[in-house]
Amino acid sequence: MGLPDLIQPAPFQVAAGLEQQLLKILKKHPHDLAACTNLGQLYAGQGRFNNAIALYRSGLDKHPNDPLLHANLANALCACRLGAEAYEHARRAVEIDPREDVGWINLSWACALLMRHDEAEQAARQVLALRPGNIMALNNLASALKEQGKLHQAVELYRQVIQSDPDLDFVYVNLLLAMLYDMDSSLADILSVTGLYAARFEAPLLSLWPVHRTTPDPWRRVRLGILSPDFNDHSIMYFVEPLLARLDRRQFELVAYYTYPEGTGDHVTERVRRFAGRFVYLGNLQPAEQADRIMTDGIDILLDTAGHTAQSGLLAMARKPAPVQVTWLGYPGTTGLTSIDWRITDTVADKEPRPAAGLPPLEAQYSEKLAFLPPPFCVYRPCIRNPLQRYWPQYQVQSAPVHRTGFITFGSCNNLAKLTPNVLTLWGSLLQRIPTARLLIEGKGFGNPETARTYREKCILHGIPAERLVLIPFDSKNQYLVYHQIDIALDPFPLTGGTTTIDLLWMGVPLVSMRGESFRGRMGMSFLTSVGFTDWIAETEEEYLAIAERLASDIPALNSMRLQQRKLLEQSPLLDETRFVELFEEALRQMWLKWCARQTAPENPDATFRHWLESSARSPRQEALVFLEPEGGQGTRLDEAYRLLQDRLAKARTDGDGCTSGVAPFWQEVIRLARLIIESRPKDVQALAALAEAEHVHANTQAAIAYLSHAVEASPQSGPLYQCLINWYREAGNEQAALAVSRIMKQRGAQAGG
Repeated sequence: MGLPDLIQPAPFQVAAGLEQQLLKILKKHPHDLAACTNLGQLYAGQGRFNNAIALYRSGLDKHPNDPLLHANLANALCACRLGAEAYEHARRAVEIDPREDVGWINLSWACALLMRHDEAEQAARQVLALRPGNIMALNNLASALKEQGKLHQAVELYRQVIQSDPDLDFVYVNLLLAMLYDMDSSLADILSVTGLYAARFEAPLLSLWPVHRTTPDPWRRVRLGILSPDFNDHSIMYFVEPLLARLDRRQFELVAYYTYPEGTGDHVTERVRRFAGRFVYLGNLQPAEQADRIMTDGIDILLDTAGHTAQSGLLAMARKPAPVQVTWLGYPGTTGLTSIDWRITDTVADKEPRPAAGLPPLEAQYSEKLAFLPPPFCVYRPCIRNPLQRYWPQYQVQSAPVHRTGFITFGSCNNLAKLTPNVLTLWGSLLQRIPTARLLIEGKGFGNPETARTYREKCILHGIPAERLVLIPFDSKNQYLVYHQIDIALDPFPLTGGTTTIDLLWMGVPLVSMRGESFRGRMGMSFLTSVGFTDWIAETEEEYLAIAERLASDIPALNSMRLQQRKLLEQSPLLDETRFVELFEEALRQMWLKWCARQTAPENPDATFRHWLESSARSPRQEALVFLEPEGGQGTRLDEAYRLLQDRLAKARTDGDGCTSGVAPFWQEVIRLARLIIESRPKDVQALAALAEAEHVHANTQAAIAYLSHAVEASPQSGPLYQCLINWYREAGNEQAALAVSRIMKQRGAQAGG
């Protein structure tokens, strides 16, 4: 929700002295309540949340019924995204003292993290009953309403908060996100807010921008800093991870700046630590300190992946800590900041609007210069939560569900805030045209009966019959699997789907999308264009309905398309990591060349830039690397990784069969190493074959077949892999599958002894 720390930090010039005084008190009186509370507040204000959490927990051992300790502990836990534990302490705080607003405020934050938006709304309203006009409560209430799709109310509340306190940067971010969803918020409205943000938070800093002494050498290795709050289990990582894994280390030195405090993160964070040359936590620093750290590190190009989203580094970038600053991916629009030089996009997602649209020209929609890639503007890597899921049977494309149900199921798994009244009304019209069809909507909070009932009533008001509506509670564990229940997906507007769009396309589900006039409405167009599915893009609402009807009218064609769609996707630019990263690197290099040209030849930088491009002195790309060490970005050459893997396999085959239960230690090492290779280079044949052998040795035949099948697809001329797969199918008693593989082997001309 982009909420701030509840407790304001002590001024930093006195913080150190205050900390020492409080530590002295606690050394003498370890359970002093006031000292524990105040020091915890100091730590939280400085972003030292782990210290604050430890201190509050210690205090609760002696004072288990102190509401402020519970409330402040909830605040620190929320800041570290530990919503479930935060909820318990916030709930305890309001039970002990229901008249104290701090507990209710943090309860609303914890509920938001847990996607219990009805309860978040109730908690915020409880604060307003106690303290009318409370700024934090108004913000939290707006956020809860936004998540429930009550966009107009949310926008008005955010505006009210900004009018009351225009220095709360996070409220501008919340307002902008709500406006993206809102049909009534025009592009001009959104640009006016980014302008206000820049005037408030960047303009006072312009005269303080540093002079960068960076050496303007056009072809040297560039130090690239990537600044993000999302180096974790976040949707952005489906697109950032391929870049981190494949970036040419001969051309770029990679530094990852994580805007959360040290001690936070998850298994995805650990992968980022492997990929990055350096991994730096910035969450315990103020924006000015973050900027100083980035400048001290000598970053040449600073890449933001968040834009106007929670916990971003925009306030640090407003101080211009790097000579070249770029934004990409996280926010579908301009930052409004002149300190950010470039925005990376593509030629479909950003295009001059049609005259009839009444929008400003493309150049006027951005404070940044646009760097255009061929579509898409990003590349997708499936299954970042568990990269091996990509090969598991349950995540493979299945036949269209209409064959099981007897009726077409349309569906959406987008954030409910995107499903505006116009969208729901259009979907209601679609159900009227196809009387047997159903509409499935996956949404946060539908596990709560009251939330589901309220949303069902909303859908009925927009012409969607209750008996034909299926509401499924959002559960991250069901990502991808819910698409087995959807025949045809429906894209919302004006803000189209992002990650969910590529998820469903990868699972074989076609998508009906509406053409938008600006980036927020054209992401679906970019994705569909890059795969060649432009006939699923509608110009009007009537055409949207016609495309959906056409897809639903030919079930054999629908099913045939579903079964071949993943292969088309994986052969397209949307999943071509090598192509995309090379294009991305070239865009960054040209940005660097242009900056160098302005420094070395200010009288004619364009001619110098063109000369450099024509007489390129860049080094050849580095050979493929995989990242095996836990941190530091020390890549291993792929051939060396294969040698290590074969060595582990040889030891496992010789010494790994004596384990009577579980996975033998030598085979555990094979699995670990193979997995690390796949996390760097998905669909690697040798790693998949090693995983398959490890599973087969441990009598997990179905898992072995799954991995080996993918190895065969990635190496279609390898006769030994085919022969092994045929043998394993026969072991499993599936002669039909064995014969099918044998036929494919012959068709492809693979030789058993090859």
